Amino acid sequence: MIPILSGRVLGGVSPALFGVRKPASAYAEALRSSFTALTLGSLDRPPKVIQVTSSLPDEGKSTYPASLAGLLAKSNPEKRIVLVDCDLRRSAVVKSLGQPESDATLDRYLTGACTLEDAVRRDEESGLYFIGARVNTPNSAEILDSNAMRSFVATLSATYDVIVLDTPPVMAVSDARVVSRIADYIVFLVRWERTPRELVINALSTLRDLRKPIGVVLSQVDVRRHSKYGYGDYGYYYSKYRDYYRN
Repeated sequence: MIPILSGRVLGGVSPALFGVRKPASAYAEALRSSFTALTLGSLDRPPKVIQVTSSLPDEGKSTYPASLAGLLAKSNPEKRIVLVDCDLRRSAVVKSLGQPESDATLDRYLTGACTLEDAVRRDEESGLYFIGARVNTPNSAEILDSNAMRSFVATLSATYDVIVLDTPPVMAVSDARVVSRIADYIVFLVRWERTPRELVINALSTLRDLRKPIGVVLSQVDVRRHSKYGYGDYGYYYSKYRDYYRN
């Protein structure tokens, strides 16, 4: 579960930047726990290419990968982490990282309009490498299903330790299912108290057909309200060990 961050807590910064600047916060610890869970679930071969998707827009699908990748890069300076915006319809990675837009985007690299050196940028504060995308890119599914895309991910795998792919919602377009073929692990975001249960079940059924490991992450959880339900999980005991965190 990833706790929701109020505007008061954020203090005017993005959640991704908050996690980098507050590595001992409950938010950062929740991100670490989710990454630990997916690595421990794949002990024989720790996932290198991690895809993040959801069933609907506005479930934290871009905030989560930007926050996780930035925190991993800041916490592990000896490792090279890269975040790739594969949402060619509603790209949001660059905005989530608080970076300026650039013409050197994923689609332009895949079509030969720019070099990989131009497309890969670096956030100096976290040390995270990232590649942006254009909004409303034509023929996005075909671009993501191309040999150029597969070669691109293979090239990144030879250089980077962890590759995080932010992809569109599963139920909206086919792009996420296309990208899933080249991912080692799929993180599926579900917005707490907002995403309909039936929609989650249908989306997960679609992803299971790909025969890839899938982990479900609850996003934007109000842990104080959640604790009242008495599930006996992280949210239930939050008040007992919140002194371990520094917001």
